[in-house]
Amino acid sequence: MTYLGQRGVVPLFNTSVDFPQYRFRFYTDGTRQHAVTDLPPIPVTASGDPDDIVPALDEHGAPIVGPALAAQWYSTDPGRALISGDPAETVDTYSRFILPGIPSVGALPVHPPEFPGGPPESLGPAQKRDLLRFLQRL
Repeated sequence: MTYLGQRGVVPLFNTSVDFPQYRFRFYTDGTRQHAVTDLPPIPVTASGDPDDIVPALDEHGAPIVGPALAAQWYSTDPGRALISGDPAETVDTYSRFILPGIPSVGALPVHPPEFPGGPPESLGPAQKRDLLRFLQRL
């Protein structure tokens, strides 16, 4: 909503506040010669107008959208892993607090807490390790 408010699409209290505008480009290696992807994805709208919030569809019929579920040029939220530099912190947070609250994911097995007094988790230790290995390869 912060993004849509900053673009003036949705009237919010924050339209007069300048928020950070993050765009990330990932490359195949440190030379930065061959870009792999941009996050959020480069906006492609149905009308071609970059301020249009109706996204175009990809070759599979899926909308080309960013985290705001609309075509967007930037994100106002760099994500916890970018701030902390520790993707494990993010995976732990999702396992403990985010995934259990998503109805379609709620069917995930519940794993015991990794520390005494902690909340049950959606992902087990091996699943977290596998996910972190996958993320590090991206």
